[in-house]
This record gives sequence, structure tokens and C-alpha cells, in this order.
Amino acid sequence: MKYMRRIGCIVALIFLTACVYKTLVLLDNRRDKLIYAKDEQLRVEREMIDMAEAERVWKEVGESFKNDMVFVQGGTFTMGCTPEQEKDCLWGQVESLPRLPLIFHWLAGRILPFPNEKPAHKVTLSDFYIGKYEVTQTQWLAVMGNKPSDFEGDNMPVTYVSWHDIQEFIVRLNEKTGGNYRLPTEAEWEYAARGGNQSLGYKYSGSNDVEDVAWYKYNYGGTAHPVGTKKANELGIYNMSGNVSEWVNDWYGNYGINSQTDPDGNSKGMYRVARGGGGYHGASWMRVSDRRSNVPGGAYKLRGFRLAHSSELQRMLVKNSN
Repeated sequence: MKYMRRIGCIVALIFLTACVYKTLVLLDNRRDKLIYAKDEQLRVEREMIDMAEAERVWKEVGESFKNDMVFVQGGTFTMGCTPEQEKDCLWGQVESLPRLPLIFHWLAGRILPFPNEKPAHKVTLSDFYIGKYEVTQTQWLAVMGNKPSDFEGDNMPVTYVSWHDIQEFIVRLNEKTGGNYRLPTEAEWEYAARGGNQSLGYKYSGSNDVEDVAWYKYNYGGTAHPVGTKKANELGIYNMSGNVSEWVNDWYGNYGINSQTDPDGNSKGMYRVARGGGGYHGASWMRVSDRRSNVPGGAYKLRGFRLAHSSELQRMLVKNSN
């Protein structure tokens, strides 16, 4: 009977911990839905469209979209919580919880279905291209005619853009270029962040020392930084750890154990995936396997994106430019 009471207490504690955690997640998601509208009037002023200015800027930077793409040779890799991530696969997921007693974090990490980076699984990808840099404010202006970001600077990453905003940007960009640009899939993003088939197995994108490659919580200084700063990774791609987190194409969902080929995520969902971590975040968010999610209509102060496209598109663009 004594043991039964103990088991009952443990089950009750597990249930209570799960309920509290789920409540915190719901509150966090509600905050995500509201945060981008905190100063709507200021945002409207920043987003005033000036297409004449856009056309002028396009003449200066239009070629950069093609020139700044990095070829990523396809291959097979292990996606998710790989050994070099150590315990951060676990603790990275509870880092963003409110300031609760450490025992709650410890229990949450062991009782609840953490982490969202497991199970690690094999993924095979075809060749593709991905942006060497995050899309800049100047590039956004050239296509959309506005600058929505808080941190102004021509070579700064564009921010305060929702997943839906980016889809409109991509439609306009493809109309201008005749291309087929898109957001990278989550698998493409992680493969590129890990260094593709040149990967040296780093914890962060290009180094095991977060200071080498990332603008993050302890060095970003309250502002985003120009793209292309900090060290590049094995493929010559910058800022896949830190500076601003990045939208990818996929709906958020749990990983499966089976091997996949060219996966594009869940067919539906409530949240879109974000990768890379931004200036507000600690080192665990900078890891190549770390994954987050937000409502696709949300626009955030330190959230941007980079572009991708298939290898066939690059050959077509090069041919047409000759």
C-alpha cells in the first residue's frame, strides 16, 4: 500500500508538471501573437511603400540575389540531436521557460516529451542553393518598397517580417527575376548550417566556440549586426548561428525515426519553424540542431530569413545572363 501511494504521488506530480508546462506554452504563444503589434502606428509608418525608390535600389542590388547564393551539394546527414550537442538538446528546450525554480526545469526536461530535436534521424537531400547571407534591408526595399525593421542600416538583416510577408516578397522577387526563390526547408537549413558534406561536426554553425560565429545574448549589444560579420561556416555561409533567427518553410511538427529524402515538413499545422537564434537568446539557441516555432503571422524584432532555390534554377539564371 505504501508503494502504491508513492506511485500515485509520482503520477500526480508528473501530471501537475505537464499541466503547468502546457499552460506556460499557451501563454508564451499568446505573447508571440501579440508582440509584433506592440507599436502598430510606428510599424505602419516604416512600411509606407515607395516603389520609385524600390526601382532605384533594384538597379543597384538586383544582381545580389543571384550572386549571393551558395551551392550546397546534396548528401545524407543525421538531423536532430547528434552527439556533439551534448545535453543542450535537452536544456535548450527549457531555457526559454519563465524564471521558475531549477527543480521545475529539471523535472520538465526528464518527464515531458523533450527535446523536440529527437529522435535524430537520417535525411538525404538533393543539391540546392542557399543564401550566403540573411536577406538585407536594402534587398527587401528593392522588392517591397519599404523597410519594416527597427534597426536601420542598408546591410543589416531585414526583420519585423512575418512568414506571410516573406511569401509576398518571394512572389514579387520571382516576378522580377523569372526565378523560383523560396524559403529553405528545415532540413536544408540544418544541413547547410552543419556545413553540408564539408561538415566538421561543430556544435554551432562553423565553430564549437559560439563567440566565433554568433551575435547572441552576451555580445550583441542591443542591436542586430550587418550580415557577413563573424566567421563563416564550412560552406562560406554567415550568421546561421545568431544575429537574427530565421523563418524556414516548414510547419512545425515532431520528428519521426524513419529516414527521409528531401522532406518538406508537415502538410499542415499552427506554427512555422524558426532556426538559428537571435541576439536575445543564449548559446543553446545558436546550435545547429535547435528548433523553435511561432505563428506565421507574427513579426519579430530579431527574426529575418534567407533564401534558397534548387540547383536547376541557378543554371538557368547563369545561362540567361550570358
